[in-house]
Amino acid sequence: MSVSLNSLQRGHQTSTLCDNNVLLVQKRARIAASREAQATTFTLDGDELGKVDTFKYLGRTVSNIDSDWPALLKNLTKARERFARISKVLTWEGATPLISGKFYRAAILSVLLYGSETWVWSKRMVDTVRGFHHKAARLLSGNPPRRSQDGTYWYLPADEAMEACGLLPVQVYIARRRARILGYVRQRPIYDLCANTRRAPGTPSGTVFWWEQDLSLWLEVRLDEDLPSLP
Repeated sequence: MSVSLNSLQRGHQTSTLCDNNVLLVQKRARIAASREAQATTFTLDGDELGKVDTFKYLGRTVSNIDSDWPALLKNLTKARERFARISKVLTWEGATPLISGKFYRAAILSVLLYGSETWVWSKRMVDTVRGFHHKAARLLSGNPPRRSQDGTYWYLPADEAMEACGLLPVQVYIARRRARILGYVRQRPIYDLCANTRRAPGTPSGTVFWWEQDLSLWLEVRLDEDLPSLP
């Protein structure tokens, strides 16, 4: 039985090995292009201009590798500084946990999640924000971690601390902000333009745009243990 050369080529092109090789070649091409771009220099009147990996644009930290981590870490630093100032005032004034929780949502959570509507959330990013959220809830509830005589620490369960302050899991606030901005953007022509734009050659198949990441189920989360596993 004779097999044509074209059929063999088609069979090879649809094989898993061929797909893996194509992805590997594309990855190497992206790395080479990135190195070439990094090696490019710009001069002004003979002086070489400096390069920056991150810069601030409209109040948001933008990364040269299109990562949301620099923006998250910047927000986290600002939120910690503001929390340190406001928590002292609330303690001096003898504010109740519920009142403290309202100040937290208005003055601190808004800083922590600034610009997060268009982030692609990974599990590590969520865990980082949740850690700060839990620590703030425990302190505002009047039950900070305590060290016992045997050297162990006692922590108030995060759910109890949030309930005392009238707070919800941080992923609920993230989903609310995402749903609000997505509902607004979908009514504008720019949404269809972005959604229908073809991906650039070499883009990994697993890359997810922020509007493709479904966070709607977070709106139903009431207990911290209900957080689903994320990619």
